[in-house]
Amino acid sequence: MTDLNKRITKQILELIIDGYQILVNEVPGDHKIKIGDIEIKKQKTPQSLKSAYNKWYSISLPLVRQILPDRIEDFIDYYKTPKVRKEINHLNYNISDYLIGLTIKLRGERIVDSERAFSEKFQNQIAILQSGLTRIDSILANITEVIQASIFDSQIETGNELLRKKHLRAAGAIAGVILEKHFQKVIENHQIKDAKKVMHLADYSELLKANSVVDIPTWRFLQRLSDIRNYCVHSKEREPTSEEVHELLIGTGKVIKTIH
Repeated sequence: MTDLNKRITKQILELIIDGYQILVNEVPGDHKIKIGDIEIKKQKTPQSLKSAYNKWYSISLPLVRQILPDRIEDFIDYYKTPKVRKEINHLNYNISDYLIGLTIKLRGERIVDSERAFSEKFQNQIAILQSGLTRIDSILANITEVIQASIFDSQIETGNELLRKKHLRAAGAIAGVILEKHFQKVIENHQIKDAKKVMHLADYSELLKANSVVDIPTWRFLQRLSDIRNYCVHSKEREPTSEEVHELLIGTGKVIKTIH
């Protein structure tokens, strides 16, 4: 587990505990909740509900938005009051209603159990946050890939600038380095174990074909890129042409966006 993974996990666990502490403080009676080895009891002098919940929500919201973007609308909906409500009932009575002390009565009788509605919807928010513990690795991997792709795009642009200035070998060498780094990640993603200690572009394309990561036409395309790269970095090879280096840079961009 990486340091970033540990920090995010720790923050989520702290928010889960803080959330249940708010619930225990708010629910009437001497309730307790146990999370692992931690027992959460009602505090003698708890922070006000509005202050405690708003602090919890403000920290939790951006975290959910980052690690569980597909659940962010649900998370917000449990808190936020709908813009249009023909009537207020248990289903659309939300946490924000409870925080302002809204009670719903008909002929003097309460028709919405506000404490129950608050408890259920707050527990749903905590559950969404808790589900994020299983997603941290994949989310961080996605973020890493996005950052890496951005770096590669920048390096390809550097290669294009060198090409415009007629530094053909240097431009091709940059493309070759990008491809090698990308193929290292592809092999890691597919958990391919039979890679040699020293790998060249041709070795990567053979390995990916052998493990059914790429098909025959794609393998031929990668071999073509490898040949052009060799023209660029091996002094005994013939000089590459501008058209070939341009093809190599375009092909490199295509590879990092289509082979994962």
